[in-house]
Amino acid sequence: LGAAVDGPCTVVDIGGGSTEVISGDRRSGIERQISLDIGAVRGTERYFSSLPPSAASVDEARRELRSELATIAWPKAGRIVAVGGTPTTLAAMVLQLDRIDVAKIDGFELQRSSLKEQLHYLLTRDLAVLRAHPVIHPARADILPMGSLILEEVMNSFKASSLQVSVRGLRYGLLLDVLGDSGDWHG
Repeated sequence: LGAAVDGPCTVVDIGGGSTEVISGDRRSGIERQISLDIGAVRGTERYFSSLPPSAASVDEARRELRSELATIAWPKAGRIVAVGGTPTTLAAMVLQLDRIDVAKIDGFELQRSSLKEQLHYLLTRDLAVLRAHPVIHPARADILPMGSLILEEVMNSFKASSLQVSVRGLRYGLLLDVLGDSGDWHG
Protein backbone atom coordinates (compact mmCIF):
# COMPACT_ATOMS: atom_id res chain seq x y z
CA LEU A 1 0.00 0.00 0.00
CA GLY A 2 2.56 2.51 -1.07
CA ALA A 3 5.33 3.24 1.41
CA ALA A 4 5.95 0.74 4.15
CA VAL A 5 4.04 1.40 7.34
CA ASP A 6 5.88 0.82 10.61
CA GLY A 7 3.80 0.00 13.64
CA PRO A 8 0.07 -0.72 13.78
CA CYS A 9 -1.98 -0.21 10.63
CA THR A 10 -5.66 -0.60 9.82
CA VAL A 11 -6.85 -1.02 6.25
CA VAL A 12 -10.45 -0.15 5.36
CA ASP A 13 -12.00 -1.38 2.10
CA ILE A 14 -15.61 -0.36 1.48
CA GLY A 15 -17.15 -2.81 -0.94
CA GLY A 16 -20.64 -3.03 -2.35
CA GLY A 17 -22.05 -5.56 0.09
CA SER A 18 -19.66 -5.31 3.01
CA THR A 19 -16.82 -3.30 4.49
CA GLU A 20 -13.57 -5.05 5.32
CA VAL A 21 -11.47 -3.73 8.19
CA ILE A 22 -8.10 -5.38 8.84
CA SER A 23 -5.66 -4.40 11.61
CA GLY A 24 -2.13 -5.57 12.24
CA ASP A 25 1.52 -4.73 11.81
CA ARG A 26 4.57 -6.03 9.95
CA ARG A 27 6.00 -7.77 13.01
CA SER A 28 2.97 -9.75 14.20
CA GLY A 29 0.90 -9.83 10.99
CA ILE A 30 -2.88 -9.54 10.93
CA GLU A 31 -4.30 -9.13 14.44
CA ARG A 32 -7.96 -8.61 13.58
CA GLN A 33 -10.04 -8.94 10.44
CA ILE A 34 -13.73 -8.06 10.34
CA SER A 35 -16.28 -8.00 7.56
CA LEU A 36 -19.03 -5.52 8.43
CA ASP A 37 -22.40 -6.43 6.97
CA ILE A 38 -22.89 -3.07 5.29
CA GLY A 39 -21.32 -1.81 2.11
CA ALA A 40 -21.97 1.07 -0.24
CA VAL A 41 -24.50 -0.76 -2.44
CA ARG A 42 -26.27 -2.64 0.34
CA GLY A 43 -26.48 0.51 2.50
CA THR A 44 -27.75 2.59 -0.41
CA GLU A 45 -30.47 0.04 -1.16
CA ARG A 46 -31.43 -0.12 2.52
CA TYR A 47 -31.37 3.59 3.43
CA PHE A 48 -30.87 5.91 0.47
CA SER A 49 -33.58 4.96 -2.03
CA SER A 50 -33.48 8.51 -3.39
CA LEU A 51 -30.93 11.30 -3.32
CA PRO A 52 -30.63 13.45 -1.46
CA PRO A 53 -31.62 11.12 1.37
CA SER A 54 -33.88 12.33 4.16
CA ALA A 55 -32.33 13.30 7.49
CA ALA A 56 -34.20 10.38 9.07
CA SER A 57 -32.62 7.93 6.58
CA VAL A 58 -29.15 9.28 7.29
CA ASP A 59 -29.75 9.01 11.06
CA GLU A 60 -31.00 5.44 10.72
CA ALA A 61 -27.96 4.44 8.64
CA ARG A 62 -25.63 6.08 11.19
CA ARG A 63 -27.33 4.22 14.05
CA GLU A 64 -26.83 0.86 12.33
CA LEU A 65 -23.19 1.61 11.52
CA ARG A 66 -22.43 2.81 15.04
CA SER A 67 -24.20 -0.17 16.55
CA GLU A 68 -22.20 -2.62 14.46
CA LEU A 69 -18.88 -0.81 15.01
CA ALA A 70 -19.47 -0.58 18.79
CA THR A 71 -19.42 -4.38 19.10
CA ILE A 72 -15.83 -4.64 17.85
CA ALA A 73 -12.92 -4.62 20.27
CA TRP A 74 -10.08 -3.41 18.07
CA PRO A 75 -6.38 -3.42 18.79
CA LYS A 76 -4.73 -0.01 18.43
CA ALA A 77 -5.65 1.28 14.95
CA GLY A 78 -2.35 2.99 14.23
CA ARG A 79 -2.23 4.45 10.73
CA ILE A 80 -5.54 4.03 8.93
CA VAL A 81 -5.33 3.39 5.20
CA ALA A 82 -8.48 3.46 3.06
CA VAL A 83 -8.60 1.75 -0.33
CA GLY A 84 -11.20 1.68 -3.07
CA GLY A 85 -13.43 4.02 -5.04
CA THR A 86 -14.92 5.93 -2.12
CA PRO A 87 -11.70 7.28 -0.57
CA THR A 88 -10.04 7.93 -3.94
CA THR A 89 -13.07 9.91 -5.15
CA LEU A 90 -13.24 11.84 -1.87
CA ALA A 91 -9.53 12.71 -2.15
CA ALA A 92 -10.05 13.97 -5.72
CA MET A 93 -12.99 16.07 -4.52
CA VAL A 94 -11.00 17.60 -1.64
CA LEU A 95 -8.11 18.33 -4.00
CA GLN A 96 -10.63 19.91 -6.41
CA LEU A 97 -9.31 17.89 -9.32
CA ASP A 98 -11.12 17.86 -12.64
CA ARG A 99 -10.25 14.18 -13.16
CA ILE A 100 -8.90 11.28 -11.13
CA ASP A 101 -5.11 11.73 -10.88
CA VAL A 102 -3.53 8.69 -9.24
CA ALA A 103 -0.22 10.49 -8.60
CA LYS A 104 -1.97 13.20 -6.55
CA ILE A 105 -4.40 10.87 -4.77
CA ASP A 106 -2.16 7.97 -3.70
CA GLY A 107 -0.90 8.71 -0.18
CA PHE A 108 -3.20 11.73 0.26
CA GLU A 109 -3.97 12.42 3.90
CA LEU A 110 -7.76 12.82 4.15
CA GLN A 111 -8.67 14.88 7.21
CA ARG A 112 -11.87 14.11 9.11
CA SER A 113 -12.99 17.73 8.67
CA SER A 114 -12.57 17.48 4.88
CA LEU A 115 -14.47 14.19 4.79
CA LYS A 116 -17.29 15.77 6.80
CA GLU A 117 -17.46 18.68 4.36
CA GLN A 118 -17.59 16.39 1.31
CA LEU A 119 -20.15 14.12 2.99
CA HIS A 120 -22.40 17.11 3.60
CA TYR A 121 -22.13 17.97 -0.10
CA LEU A 122 -22.94 14.38 -1.13
CA LEU A 123 -25.92 14.09 1.25
CA THR A 124 -27.51 17.34 0.06
CA ARG A 125 -27.35 16.89 -3.72
CA ASP A 126 -29.58 14.98 -6.08
CA LEU A 127 -28.29 12.18 -8.29
CA ALA A 128 -28.10 14.32 -11.46
CA VAL A 129 -25.77 16.80 -9.74
CA LEU A 130 -23.54 14.01 -8.41
CA ARG A 131 -23.37 12.32 -11.82
CA ALA A 132 -22.29 15.62 -13.40
CA HIS A 133 -19.39 16.10 -10.97
CA PRO A 134 -16.08 15.70 -12.87
CA VAL A 135 -14.46 13.16 -10.52
CA ILE A 136 -17.53 11.15 -9.52
CA HIS A 137 -18.01 8.18 -11.82
CA PRO A 138 -21.63 8.45 -13.06
CA ALA A 139 -22.27 4.73 -12.46
CA ARG A 140 -21.09 5.05 -8.83
CA ALA A 141 -22.67 8.41 -8.00
CA ASP A 142 -25.64 6.80 -6.26
CA ILE A 143 -23.50 4.77 -3.83
CA LEU A 144 -20.83 7.39 -3.02
CA PRO A 145 -22.89 9.11 -0.27
CA MET A 146 -23.33 5.81 1.62
CA GLY A 147 -19.70 4.80 1.09
CA SER A 148 -18.62 8.17 2.47
CA LEU A 149 -20.91 7.81 5.48
CA ILE A 150 -19.43 4.38 6.20
CA LEU A 151 -15.90 5.80 5.98
CA GLU A 152 -16.79 8.65 8.35
CA GLU A 153 -18.28 6.26 10.91
CA VAL A 154 -15.23 3.99 10.74
CA MET A 155 -13.01 7.03 11.36
CA ASN A 156 -15.26 8.07 14.25
CA SER A 157 -15.08 4.56 15.69
CA PHE A 158 -11.29 4.76 15.76
CA LYS A 159 -11.33 8.41 16.87
CA ALA A 160 -9.08 9.12 13.89
CA SER A 161 -8.48 12.69 12.77
CA SER A 162 -7.23 11.55 9.36
CA LEU A 163 -6.53 8.57 7.16
CA GLN A 164 -4.25 7.84 4.23
CA VAL A 165 -5.82 7.16 0.83
CA SER A 166 -4.29 4.39 -1.26
CA VAL A 167 -5.12 3.68 -4.88
CA ARG A 168 -3.90 0.14 -4.31
CA GLY A 169 -6.42 -2.34 -2.96
CA LEU A 170 -6.27 -5.44 -0.80
CA ARG A 171 -5.46 -7.56 -3.87
CA TYR A 172 -2.28 -5.53 -4.34
CA GLY A 173 -1.28 -6.33 -0.77
CA LEU A 174 -1.96 -10.03 -1.34
CA LEU A 175 0.19 -9.93 -4.49
CA LEU A 176 3.05 -8.32 -2.54
CA ASP A 177 2.69 -11.00 0.10
CA VAL A 178 2.89 -13.76 -2.53
CA LEU A 179 5.84 -12.16 -4.35
CA GLY A 180 7.61 -11.14 -1.17
CA ASP A 181 7.81 -7.46 -0.32
CA SER A 182 11.53 -7.11 -0.95
CA GLY A 183 11.15 -3.45 -1.83
CA ASP A 184 12.55 -4.17 -5.31
CA TRP A 185 9.20 -4.72 -7.05
CA HIS A 186 6.73 -1.87 -7.40
CA GLY A 187 3.68 -1.86 -9.66
